[in-house]
Amino acid sequence: SGPDVALLVRTDPDQASASIAVIPGNVRTKLSDGATHRLGDAQSVGGDAEVVTAVEERSGVQVSHYVKTDASSFVSLVNALGGIQIDVPETANDPDAGSSAIASGPQLLNGEQALYFCRANDFAEQQRGVNDARVAQALFERFVGMGKMTFYMNMDEGAGLVQSDLDLKGAFALLSSLRDIAPGSIMVGAMPTYTS
Repeated sequence: SGPDVALLVRTDPDQASASIAVIPGNVRTKLSDGATHRLGDAQSVGGDAEVVTAVEERSGVQVSHYVKTDASSFVSLVNALGGIQIDVPETANDPDAGSSAIASGPQLLNGEQALYFCRANDFAEQQRGVNDARVAQALFERFVGMGKMTFYMNMDEGAGLVQSDLDLKGAFALLSSLRDIAPGSIMVGAMPTYTS
């Protein structure tokens, strides 16, 4: 029930830039029950607030707001954006992640393929974090790179695919502030994770 991955996103509209830190769901962190868990377990221990607190403690950054989605909504979100362009570094072929492999090389992934690429575990664990970072960057670049009309149409369609602590007015203001971010100014990194 908890996150496969958390993205810590900082936007700077004045500089038209953004940075994204990918925090894998298997990163270990101490939760409010006093025990050390995977970050992905935080949801079941204390809900959204526990996930936010765990991300804050692991990153040393205060989180202002959160947005979350589940697997099926993630697929719909990627499809609503028309897919995402990814340069797949090596063939992904993990039967536990889904039913089809993804060949290496640059390609447009649909929602199902993007989810498969994020979940494929036939890489070293650190590579999976890098793959998640590639998807996060591609999603963000696709989102901010849309024309104005398409942007606002997709905002409306995407609203039902995510949950947030922001009210509708706040969410609209936040998304509108992203319009000026240049796709090439988005920096992404993945937090190191465990290999066993």
